[in-house]
Amino acid sequence: MGEPYRYARQKLWQAVDCLVGDGPLRLRLGYAYTTLLILNADNDLPAELRDRFTALMQALDARADNEAHGPVTINTRAPKAGRLAGEVLSLYIALRGGI
Repeated sequence: MGEPYRYARQKLWQAVDCLVGDGPLRLRLGYAYTTLLILNADNDLPAELRDRFTALMQALDARADNEAHGPVTINTRAPKAGRLAGEVLSLYIALRGGI
């Protein structure tokens, strides 16, 4: 049997990678958001992280600008944008068992 929650760790890492790239944070948050949409909290994450993940996705979804053409952007500014990005990193670290 493989590592537990390997897929979720992979997707969270991809989201973190999106966040440290170039470009406006609202666009990088959009890329992270679309990367995380594929995860199912109930199936892909341990019980202790499900509520945090769900809250993060709801916050991103509420701010998502889903235009028909072009990438999703997250309509938010500092300090909220930084807190959302920090929560993605925090979930990844928690899923890895800490630093």
